[in-house]
Amino acid sequence: MAGPIVTAGTAGNVIASGPLAAGGTATATVDLSTGGAFGGDIALRVTTGSSVAATNGCRLDVFPQGDAGGAYDTVAAATYPFSGLSASSTYQKTLRLPTGVYKVVATNLDATNAITVQVTSSRIA
Repeated sequence: MAGPIVTAGTAGNVIASGPLAAGGTATATVDLSTGGAFGGDIALRVTTGSSVAATNGCRLDVFPQGDAGGAYDTVAAATYPFSGLSASSTYQKTLRLPTGVYKVVATNLDATNAITVQVTSSRIA
């Protein structure tokens, strides 16, 4: 039997690449529980504009689904911050998650400037 294979998802299949307003959030659900999935990867890509405030950055919070009723944890199981970002730059962080259903929340920590955010999921099966 062959080992599990990562099937890369289409870029932006969770949150399409687009602007995230100053201090704004974008929320989506990721299902890594079906189709024989052994979990998967979530990639957060952040692109800053031509200027960044002292409060710059972006944070991705991951909340597992806690029950069959669709309730998600109220405390993030994982938090991935980008801080100290430079103007006109792109940053990416990929994290591996076990089998499950997750709510992901991207938050723009820059109180003054919008950023571009994209979230992509890939399955391991």
